[in-house]
Amino acid sequence: MKSKNSLFLLLFFLSSNAFAVEVGAFGNIRAAMTTIDKNVTYNDISNRPTVSDVSQVGVNFSQSLSDQSHGLVQVLYNNTSGANLDLFQIKHQQEEYTFRIGKQRIPLLMVSEHVQVAALLPWVSAPTEVYGKLPFNSFNGASIERRFGPFSALLFAGDSTETLVTPATGASYNVKTRGFHGARLELNTDISRLYMGYAGFDGIVDVAIQTPISSGSSSNVIYKFRDKLNNYQLMTVGGKLNWGKYFLMSEYLDAKSNGFLVKRERSGYVSVGTVIKDK
Repeated sequence: MKSKNSLFLLLFFLSSNAFAVEVGAFGNIRAAMTTIDKNVTYNDISNRPTVSDVSQVGVNFSQSLSDQSHGLVQVLYNNTSGANLDLFQIKHQQEEYTFRIGKQRIPLLMVSEHVQVAALLPWVSAPTEVYGKLPFNSFNGASIERRFGPFSALLFAGDSTETLVTPATGASYNVKTRGFHGARLELNTDISRLYMGYAGFDGIVDVAIQTPISSGSSSNVIYKFRDKLNNYQLMTVGGKLNWGKYFLMSEYLDAKSNGFLVKRERSGYVSVGTVIKDK
């Protein structure tokens, strides 16, 4: 059903002026290999190398609607969830203001906007210590950004219904929110970028976990339960400093709620790197 909905929205978006559409494609190929010592099979893992494909591909379509507005559709495909509509939005720029409406990325982290495009990341994949802690990746709503010289302020609001799957554990999380809102402040200079963000919402999460009935069994049992994410609050802060071909990048996340799954969670990372080849 999700694949059909994605195709319908894509065709509707392209129908007005198909020849003015810009098309981009991206993807990454990754695999995880697991093995165990004993000659048994546990949760589809045996003593022979078991390769799990965690690759994904995506395609985006961008169309100019006017001199200051354009639309964007992005579809992602992976083995766990199939084809899904990742982004579907209209963006309008008016002098120092930027308006967006539709399905858009949660703008709370350094590379939130293009986290699915591995070629634009400074890592093989985004650090799960921070990027893996978000309860969902996108929301349906509106945002407005105002620029003040090197500073910018962003306000956003909406709601989200999203299913996240953890291939390693077979667990799925269906998150539904209400009253999602937040803000971000950012400073950009020639050598640095600093930001801080906040988001809050109420919601519920339905969890389904698959586990083998017994050790060595190929049959699974599914455990399901629901948790309320009441008064969920999320704060982020981060920055990036460039000097020559080197950079220092760090982000920190602090999440808390009145639910069972998340009481209080703090995590972060620090990355130091160098640019091997600057085009």
